[in-house]
Amino acid sequence: MMTLVCGGAASGKSAYAEALICGTGENRRIYLATMKPFGKEAEERIRKHRAMRADKGFETLECFTAGTIRGLFIPPGAAVLLEDLGNLCANELFPEAESKGQQDAVSAADPTSAAGPDAAADSVISAVSALRQQCAELVIVANEVFSGGADYAGETLSYLRLLGQVSTALAAMSDRVVEVQCGVPVVLKDAGPESGTEAGTEEKRAEMVFVTGPLFSGKRKAAAELLGIPAEEIRVCGNGEQDIRKKQSSGIAEVQILAAGCRDEKELEQLADKLSEYDVVISSETGCGVVPADPAAREAREKAGRLNCLLAARASKVVRVFCGIPQVIKR
Repeated sequence: MMTLVCGGAASGKSAYAEALICGTGENRRIYLATMKPFGKEAEERIRKHRAMRADKGFETLECFTAGTIRGLFIPPGAAVLLEDLGNLCANELFPEAESKGQQDAVSAADPTSAAGPDAAADSVISAVSALRQQCAELVIVANEVFSGGADYAGETLSYLRLLGQVSTALAAMSDRVVEVQCGVPVVLKDAGPESGTEAGTEEKRAEMVFVTGPLFSGKRKAAAELLGIPAEEIRVCGNGEQDIRKKQSSGIAEVQILAAGCRDEKELEQLADKLSEYDVVISSETGCGVVPADPAAREAREKAGRLNCLLAARASKVVRVFCGIPQVIKR
């Protein structure tokens, strides 16, 4: 069984993928790490993911290139988690950027010394195909970075084209494809056993409806229609807002901007608890698109994604709005 798990930054895709592997029942669990430890920020991300995997029985192997993956021997019956496809593709396309991360490599690498996108795509796809033949269960984590527009420099566009080409090919190869939105798995292809769908923390149910989706997608209008209230009863919070207690309004919108003010997970949990007092909470998706170059912007995006996951876990219903069309992804 091969499963492709995709999602934006801090969408809950890693936790879901880990839960899938843990739910297979296989005794041998192998984690293939593709991120190079290129600096303090990357080292912190690696530390965070290692902490997530602690006590789950994973053996970690660092596999930065497709060639390394092709050379692996996987014990029979093993369950393998490959994370993630975005870093693996960047490493193949820009092999000289050994001290850079994905967000730096796609904008600063010298294309004359790197493999072309087609050659890099063939290399990654063949490596995954060979890996699949050895695994009882293979789960691959991919990045949704395609919703940030097309106004990028040439090398970034080459990277996006490569990742899109590889993601499409692997989706065709996979038995199952799942997109994770705010911690909620949405099966896009051939639903299998639902092991792992409760990835993450136990839900704290409330009578709150959580509405998410891209900017300017019609979320507030859809939420008002869903609750049968005027849109004016859903107030829009502003930057730096402190008092978010439920007042006379039934709902609150654009809460993702509040996450940046939280210093740690505990404060994000407390914020989610306060927001859950509303009948409806609206937050814009911010995790898709190319990784921001500014460290503060990257941190804010991570916190916003985490807040969305916490709100979705607390909600009685989660609705994603796209082009004005609401889709219930959790009820």
